[in-house]
Amino acid sequence: MDGNLIAFLALEWKFIAPIYIGDTVYQKRTVEFKRESRKPERGIIRFKLEIIDQHKKVVQEGTRTLLVKRRPQEP
Repeated sequence: MDGNLIAFLALEWKFIAPIYIGDTVYQKRTVEFKRESRKPERGIIRFKLEIIDQHKKVVQEGTRTLLVKRRPQEP
């Protein structure tokens, strides 16, 4: 987030299957929603995250909600 993260608002997480030593995992991240906050220079973003193993099986999943700085709006 390179200096744009203001606060970590929420985390929901599920452990679906084990991850073993030697497994290869990667993360898939999707923006579920984004909206302005009460202050125009800030916004709220919720990401859906999936941890996927080498067999393409989702082993963990959840959401992360962040308060971030917004880009200045052009007049």
